[in-house]
Parts: sequence; structure tokens; C-alpha cells
Amino acid sequence: MADADGASSHRKLALIIGNNKYKRRNNRLKHSVKNARKLSHLLKAINFNCTTYCNIDKDMMDNISNFAKTIMDGDIVLFYFSGHCRQVDGENYLIPTDDGRIENDIDVVDLGTNAEHALENLTDKKKSYVTIFILDCCQQYFLKDESTSNRK
Repeated sequence: MADADGASSHRKLALIIGNNKYKRRNNRLKHSVKNARKLSHLLKAINFNCTTYCNIDKDMMDNISNFAKTIMDGDIVLFYFSGHCRQVDGENYLIPTDDGRIENDIDVVDLGTNAEHALENLTDKKKSYVTIFILDCCQQYFLKDESTSNRK
């Protein structure tokens, strides 16, 4: 649906998270926060209402749940996470920057944010026009005793 000017008649919302200042030195990233801020700036230029968080050190689900409460039927919703993610038993977990507490996969499950649950949280409450869910997680996340010698 577009009006005479070609602008969308749907409200545009974005939740953007960039994590790069991980406590564990070998997991620090260089561009996640910069990428998040740049995307936020670009989306604002096309009339998105952006909520941006950088370097979240605790469970991100509170931020996601609070954002989800603002979604109304018919909204265009975009979620973007740039940072570390780790897969445990086929499930993907977004890693908070306070990763000094994460020593094994059980800690990942307990302290990380389940990506599928995050997506469900954004889509279950209200029926959006479209939900775009982007995970920008390109480097391997290392637990406390894992080697970085084979880092990809």
C-alpha cells in the first residue's frame, strides 16, 4: 500500500543491536557497533523509527520484549543484531558483551538470547505487515578454554 507520493502507509519500526566490546579479549569485534549505528542512520533516512542499543551486557530479551510491545498490526518491523552468536544443540544464541560469565555451552543457553525466541517475540504479539530479521554474526565465538588458533 502506497499513497500518492509513493510512501508506505505502514508504520516502520526497527530494533538494532550492535555488540563489539566483549569482556573476553579474543571475542572483541571491530565493526558491530559502527554497523548498527550506520544502519540506524540509513533507516531513519527512509522514515524508520529506530531503537538502537550498543554493547548490551545482559540478556537482550528484555530489550526485545519492550520493543515488541510497541508493534501494532500492519507495521513493517526490522530486527538487526550485529555481534557474536553461538549454536548449541541446533539453536542459535545471541551473546551479550558480558561474556566473562560464559564458560561452556550451558552458560550460552542460560545467559545468551535464543534467536528463535527473539523472532517469536517480535511476531507473536501483533500481526506485522512484514518482519525482517537479520543476524550479522560472521566470526566464531570462543568459550573460555577454546583456542583462537583456528579462527575463521
